Amino acid sequence: MTLSSLKVSGVTVAKESAIMKSEVKGVVKEIVAQEGIHVKAGKTVIKLMEDDYKANVERAKAVLSLRKLEYENSSSLVAKGYSTKVRKTETYAAYESAKADLLTAEINYEKRFIKAPFDGYLEEIAVKAGDFVDVGTEITKILKLNPIEIQVYIPEKYMKSVVLGGQAKIKTALGYELDGKVAFISKSALATTRSYLVKLESDNTDYKIPEGLTVTLELPLKEAKAHEINSSILTLNAVGEMGVKVVSSENKVEFYKVEILKEDDKGIWVFGLPEETRIITVGQEYVVEGEVIKTIVEENN
Repeated sequence: MTLSSLKVSGVTVAKESAIMKSEVKGVVKEIVAQEGIHVKAGKTVIKLMEDDYKANVERAKAVLSLRKLEYENSSSLVAKGYSTKVRKTETYAAYESAKADLLTAEINYEKRFIKAPFDGYLEEIAVKAGDFVDVGTEITKILKLNPIEIQVYIPEKYMKSVVLGGQAKIKTALGYELDGKVAFISKSALATTRSYLVKLESDNTDYKIPEGLTVTLELPLKEAKAHEINSSILTLNAVGEMGVKVVSSENKVEFYKVEILKEDDKGIWVFGLPEETRIITVGQEYVVEGEVIKTIVEENN
């Protein structure tokens, strides 16, 4: 048997998501972008009243002009010998501080415009015009849904066969069929299930695929040979590894560690054996690795 894909279930996840919060306090002047629409990065979603912030900018400009004049006067007096260098240093420090205060006031003035951090879909907007918001007030959630991300968890026994960049066929709970590409394979397993996260990406230009949607998909795997055997011939080696005993071309007993791929009515499919091998099906518990034995070939009916 040659394995090329694995059927798994997963869920759709936004490529990026963020809770948009107010960085300054004030009264909501206008809801510029309505909830439930797609907006571009930098698009203003909420606008706060400007009065206080505009006044702060004008005040900071006036103070800066005064501090600049004080510094220029002290510099001139020091040059003429009428003032000390300490005074000049003090006025220079006050001048630089006023520059910083103006910059802060201008930044806060711009922060009245709460803007989308990236292209995305706006969820419910939690405020309305006239509401007072404080620093940290949640405004809305924004989701980047194109490309849409699909997350699945893969049992550890399949991980070495997952193909990075492989193409997968995906079907959603809404009946949509998508093509996906394996974009990420985790190197860390969940402690509880020993499974690994695999992420795929799929085009979602029309935004018809929402976040949190259940999907099924055929995950592409590296082609690998598997053998069907009876579960009764599985055994453990000295260190507790599961496998089967086989006979080499020199009639020596050898042990091969195997991984179970799947089970069906006839038996189990395993990885780890050479393509052509002679498996010991009877008496494997009575022989040890390295022992030379005589064999009787079992006829298949």
